[in-house]
Amino acid sequence: MEVTFEGKTFVVLGHLSTITKREAWIKVIDLGGQVSNTPRPSSDYFIQGERVSAKRQARAEELGYPILSEREFLDAVRDAQAEEDGAREHVQLGDAIASFRGLFDGPASLRTWEKVTELLDGCPEEQLEDACTYVESHVSRWPDHRSSPSAPSMCLTEHAFYNSQPDDPLGDVRVALKPWLNDLLQGATSPKFELARRVQCNGLGLNGTILTHLVENPTLVNLRELDVGQANNATQTFYKKLRTSRHLPSLDTLTLRTMSVKHAGALCGEHTLDTLRWVTLGYPGDGYTTSELDAIYSRLFEATWWTQIEGLNLQLSRMRSGIVSGIDAYGALSSAAGNLPSLRHLVLGDAGGVEKLFDSPLLTQLDRLSFHTCRHPAGIELLRHLDEHSGHSIQVIDLSRSAFHSYALDRYAHHGKRAYIECLLDLKNLDVYDEIVLPGGERDEIEGALESRAKDAGVVLTPSPMRR
Repeated sequence: MEVTFEGKTFVVLGHLSTITKREAWIKVIDLGGQVSNTPRPSSDYFIQGERVSAKRQARAEELGYPILSEREFLDAVRDAQAEEDGAREHVQLGDAIASFRGLFDGPASLRTWEKVTELLDGCPEEQLEDACTYVESHVSRWPDHRSSPSAPSMCLTEHAFYNSQPDDPLGDVRVALKPWLNDLLQGATSPKFELARRVQCNGLGLNGTILTHLVENPTLVNLRELDVGQANNATQTFYKKLRTSRHLPSLDTLTLRTMSVKHAGALCGEHTLDTLRWVTLGYPGDGYTTSELDAIYSRLFEATWWTQIEGLNLQLSRMRSGIVSGIDAYGALSSAAGNLPSLRHLVLGDAGGVEKLFDSPLLTQLDRLSFHTCRHPAGIELLRHLDEHSGHSIQVIDLSRSAFHSYALDRYAHHGKRAYIECLLDLKNLDVYDEIVLPGGERDEIEGALESRAKDAGVVLTPSPMRR
């Protein structure tokens, strides 16, 4: 029997066994109905209880309205409540979607993503999956500059990560922000985490067990970029779990920072990192001798997954020790060239030791060379070496990061930019390049001179996508 509550009058006959008469009345009123103590012609339903007087029973039967057993009444209440809850959820989800819809009118940005994650965090659990499906249908259209390692992103600093500094135009803004990261590090799972494309763990002091929660989280199936972070207490077990995890089927960009020789060894062996294409190597930590640094990098480059890597970013800068780490990394990289047959794009970090690459076979297989440094002499020395030795295969020189540094003063950045452009103007064989990506900043007279020279040489000049 279909029972309607809205605007209907219910009368309880006798005593109910599982609920009181008052509780029954509350249920009716909550569903929009009315209650009465006496059977009347205006009544709509009777609820049959026990120990009913013969007079009340006869009157109810005389009126001929439906008489519900206690069980039938409670089942009808349950069904009506479920229908009402569903209608309420539909309205609430509609309101949530309306809020999302307004956010997707503009271009992708970190600020928009923050708003999206806030709305998802406030979404009722029963609506979350539908809300995530709606969000995914829109954010999946956002540009993903990391689809090719020819456009590596700048690494967000810890300050930028937490305080939403201007977006990196080359990075995916779908980063797991602090509330999500806190949940992920505790092993939480949620459909909203499937929307995340980037996770950064920089400077959080995490131990290996907590980091392992990330690489074993089944809801990070769409994660593209993972930064293990520096100043974390990663363990061999964590690095092994990272190498063999089956929960990161989309990972294509990995940033490795603090590590030891044992950590590097844990990254060697059979792996599941089949989609990995881009690697960033950060500073491995303080207190290492030159021979220890050489051992770390040499062991790391023995990993079998390097054979599929297309892009490598050497972010080795450290205020006092960067030059030491650079020397060892470049030497190990040159020696391991045979284990990197797919490498096509190399980003040179803010450190010395670039001369270790001068006679490396890597220069005959690279397509793109980027300079990530404000200490420009090493980069300029390499450009001059390439000009004197035309056997290289480099087609694109990317200077977009040569004048960009999160801690550099503007005058140093400008000085680095000018030095690089002056070097390009002096090159005898500028025409061997197809494209030069210029540093950011205001255009000046010397840049105009390079434009003229590039036009004569048939070289395309591309403005930097980076902004200060």
